[in-house]
Amino acid sequence: MKLDRRTSIELRQLQFMIALADTKTVSGAAALLSVAQPSLSEALAKLEDQLDTQLVIRSSRGTRLTEAGEVFVAHARKFVADMGRAWDEVRRIGGATGGEVSLAISPSLAILLSVPLAETLRVEHPDIKLRIVEAMSGTVRDWVMSDEVNLGIIYQGQNCSHLNSVHILTEDLFFVHAVDDWPAEVRPVSAPGAAMEFADLVRLPLIMPSERHGLRAHFENAAKTEGLTTNVDMEIDSLRHISSIVARASAYTVQSHAAVFELVEQGLVRITPVRNPVLRRNAYLVHKRETPMSVASQIVQATLVSILRELVFRHRIQARVISEPRLVAE
Repeated sequence: MKLDRRTSIELRQLQFMIALADTKTVSGAAALLSVAQPSLSEALAKLEDQLDTQLVIRSSRGTRLTEAGEVFVAHARKFVADMGRAWDEVRRIGGATGGEVSLAISPSLAILLSVPLAETLRVEHPDIKLRIVEAMSGTVRDWVMSDEVNLGIIYQGQNCSHLNSVHILTEDLFFVHAVDDWPAEVRPVSAPGAAMEFADLVRLPLIMPSERHGLRAHFENAAKTEGLTTNVDMEIDSLRHISSIVARASAYTVQSHAAVFELVEQGLVRITPVRNPVLRRNAYLVHKRETPMSVASQIVQATLVSILRELVFRHRIQARVISEPRLVAE
């Protein structure tokens, strides 16, 4: 837009004219606005020059507005009032603690986080309307990129070039089996904390999610790096169904402690560490870089990390919550 005399008028000139109309003197207007009298007189003279119209008649008894001045002040009052409302509205939107926040999360962390997060926000921030959806990391990333959700939790291995990523959790993956179903072909691991060799794990018939799932991709990449071939004889893209089959002693799997913590606490399954190599992955909280985070989203993010830390401690989850999450440079 090309600037002209009208668009170069400053807000303070409008405020000066309103103050002059209210106080009837230049000195009174200057005192009301806490500005020097010469500055006010100079600003008014500049305004009249811009409008090429006399707005104020000065005399020994004070000042009065011309007809043009009266019209100008009427419009100035409306404009300043509208600007004040716009200011308040923008501040309300930008600083509001309420509003809708959507969070996409992988099933393995949703089991641990979803209910406590929803309950906490409902009590502590009832003005926030939270929507939680579960999906694999690749889908979560796509939803965040397309603005279908505000926040997402994904695991490493995803292309996050257009996302802001905050590292929130590091966790190991374990061999998961029913309490009375240790594989006969593997030497029993009896000592507390003792680990199964990765080479023994990959030879076992496993039930796993498909390779579209981040966990499966991580497992396969580890095997490839070691020059080993995996033995996945069944694929199910449902954590709940995989866990149920394993608890019934019908199969083995690989998962994080958080994904099966309830079954571990119920005494239905056990988790055994894996070594050579250790299977370890990072989880990231992400949002779209070009989309500013609302205050409500920031509250959800902070609450999520706090609850995650509490849950890991309470349930003795074998994972590490990052004490001070930092933005990960892409």
